[in-house]
Amino acid sequence: MSNPLDTDAGSELFSSYEAELKLVQADLNQKLDQIPDLTGEPRKAAISQAERALEEANELLDQMRLEKQNIPSATRTKVNQRFRNHESDVDVSNRKLKTLKNDRSALFGSRYSDNPNDVQLEQRQQLLSGTDRLDRSSQRLKASQALANETEAIGASTLADLHRQRETIQHTHDTLIQSEGFVDRSVKTLRGMSRRMATNRIITVAIITVLVLLIIAVIRAFLLLDRGKSDVSVCWDCRPPGDSGELDHGTSIFVYCIVGVLYRLYFHPLSKFPGPKLAAATLWSEFYYDCIQSGQYFVKIAQWHERYGSIVRIGPNEIHIDDPEYYDTVFSYGNVRNKDPFYTAQFNTPDTGFGAADHHVHRMRRAALNPFFSKASINRLSPMLTTMVEKLSSRLEEFRNSNQPLRIRLPFQCFTADVVTLYATNRCWNHLDVPDFSPSWAETFVALSMLGKWAKFFPRIYTFMEWTPRWMLSRYAPGVILTLDHHDKIRNQIKEILSGSLPPVDTPVDGFPRTVFHNFINSSLPQSEKRFENMSQEAFNVIGAGTDTTANTLMILMYYLGLDRIRCEKLREELRSVGLRREEEGGARITELGMVERLGYLNACTLEGLRLSYGVSSRLARIAPNEDLKYGKWNIPAGTPVGMSTMLQHHNEKIFPSSHQFIPERWLLSDGTINHALERYLVSFSRGTRSCIGQLLAKAEIHIALATVVSRFNIQIYDTEFDRDVKIKRDFFLPQPGTDSKSVRVLLS
Repeated sequence: MSNPLDTDAGSELFSSYEAELKLVQADLNQKLDQIPDLTGEPRKAAISQAERALEEANELLDQMRLEKQNIPSATRTKVNQRFRNHESDVDVSNRKLKTLKNDRSALFGSRYSDNPNDVQLEQRQQLLSGTDRLDRSSQRLKASQALANETEAIGASTLADLHRQRETIQHTHDTLIQSEGFVDRSVKTLRGMSRRMATNRIITVAIITVLVLLIIAVIRAFLLLDRGKSDVSVCWDCRPPGDSGELDHGTSIFVYCIVGVLYRLYFHPLSKFPGPKLAAATLWSEFYYDCIQSGQYFVKIAQWHERYGSIVRIGPNEIHIDDPEYYDTVFSYGNVRNKDPFYTAQFNTPDTGFGAADHHVHRMRRAALNPFFSKASINRLSPMLTTMVEKLSSRLEEFRNSNQPLRIRLPFQCFTADVVTLYATNRCWNHLDVPDFSPSWAETFVALSMLGKWAKFFPRIYTFMEWTPRWMLSRYAPGVILTLDHHDKIRNQIKEILSGSLPPVDTPVDGFPRTVFHNFINSSLPQSEKRFENMSQEAFNVIGAGTDTTANTLMILMYYLGLDRIRCEKLREELRSVGLRREEEGGARITELGMVERLGYLNACTLEGLRLSYGVSSRLARIAPNEDLKYGKWNIPAGTPVGMSTMLQHHNEKIFPSSHQFIPERWLLSDGTINHALERYLVSFSRGTRSCIGQLLAKAEIHIALATVVSRFNIQIYDTEFDRDVKIKRDFFLPQPGTDSKSVRVLLS
């Protein structure tokens, strides 16, 4: 039975894409009507604009084709008819564009004539006929050459197969000779296994006997306690020494813990999976490494995989897998996937799409935000991104030739924060205007991520934090003050939006026509999903997720490009090809997203920066509630959290050779285009139905900021060490270096 939440979300999303397609189709028709009146370069430019509009229309059709599958069959007939009408309109526009592109009179001007007696026309036709014959001959020659190459390849393959078969036969012969010696050893091994099986049966019977005795002891303790409570003639002071309720309770708790540990180790559905016994018995192992040892659990998980293999039990109820080929199974696009409430507790946002444990609730909440982070919406943000990146560039100009080192992560954090706050609430926080780039803003994210590790085990810590006097927090936990101030600022803006004192954008500003949370109020979500608390938590997620991870990627790119002058100059040369250069080289040109987002080497650098910055450093886990997952010989029961780590995947040497080195060329094919087959292993934004909603906005920010900074500034790394300032030493959900880090610092010239 289909879920009604999915149905409503699918129908609404289809309608939003349909509305966008109508706008694009109207713009395309207008451009096509203008082309016949143009000639020469203006005509070529108009045709190029129409091609881009046609490409965007096709992208929207693809999105609509996917979303209509979520609409129930009862209403899908009308939707299919609307879809076919739109598809027909786009096809008509495509044919019209081809006709306009092939208009000979526009191409040749007054020299072209349709007069059959025109000598020049006859000569042109003869030349075209000869050209066609040559083309056909060339095609036949190419086909013959391809056939010859294929025949040669088949012959070579046959010889190689024969050689391999000969080697296989020889190897089989040697193996048979060796097998005689192995038979005797196998007999001895089987006898030993038989003895161990008998021993294990004795141990199992002994454990069951102990468990039965412990259960009887617990029942007896509770019966004695109840009898003592009911006998009103016996006072406390008259009880024999040691005959106390507290002792009975203590004994019961102790027995309960022992029984729980024995169950988890020997009788739990995951008891057969490999892994350390302490982690299988209790969550306190994770607590020790993450809270006491400051984010070191990710190191232990990597060590356990080296010891136990690709699948490890890392908790009483959790499995962790290190296998890039299995990622799409855990983070599936086509199956129901829930989140573990234990994991999401650290964020304190249960009323959001990100914090929803249930798959269907998440899908409903996400559907209200999807239209604001689609490709078409990001394209409409391009003028605003240009304005922001020019502001960033003007601030960086203050450090040019100043010999003053700059913590480069700070201006990037201010840039991403200003973009996402303006887009989310129509009130930019203007961190780029602060002279020192708001270092307390960076400290806020560190404090938030550190606090989340503790909240994972003690969710009530957020309530305790809000009720603790500020003077006490400022003295003993100043990082918590930053967290509370951040929460208060977001809540106040949501209050203003709900009250109407913070209006939406009525007219476009810098090409920025609307904001997220003003339209969130008018979405089709139930009223229970539009409460103040829901919107505050959603805003907290959007602003938090849209700030630090993107800034960290830009910082990593600055570090590697600042050290590698050859690759930096290669990127700079590509940017010059679209007119982006230093002022002394002919004047700096304003950077626009459409100019740079399709540049091959810029995209390769972006992908390599995302790979080495990881997105988040913590493992992400998903639950398959309705199906058992199969991994090799292992059967993972339904309802089990299965985690995978971005860092382990991005440093898999089979997928990414020399994985700790910055090599953008790994993402390029021989023709200079992006290797999309390799992209499936890049999981900085996760994958599946619960992947990062803002990944297109993040990539757009990286493209435009990287292009602007590299094209206008020389970057020199200043007093920065990889092990101290770049390498991940602590996992607080967001990747963090060691406590002695000075951050990546640069000199600009």
